Amino acid sequence: AEFRTRDEELPEERRTRTERERIGREIWSRTLGATGLPLRAVHAAQSLGFLPPAGTEEGPVALFASGPWLRLRTPYGSVALRTVPMALPVAPGR
Repeated sequence: AEFRTRDEELPEERRTRTERERIGREIWSRTLGATGLPLRAVHAAQSLGFLPPAGTEEGPVALFASGPWLRLRTPYGSVALRTVPMALPVAPGR
């Protein structure tokens, strides 16, 4: 809803792919409270049907962390993501 609202508020000449991607990155990179879990992971879990319906008590939803990895586990499935970009090692050539 926020993306659509912000997109509609843009003047026509600024409704470009670049501007829309910027808005999307800004929204999806926000975290859920103090969990460190990006909203894009919660959206993925919702889209895949992994989150229990609102108001139900169908088992625990848990968040696990190991190094740069986060895993959202629900009774219906899991979503895992790396919180820092992977980098290729740089070594001097011989």
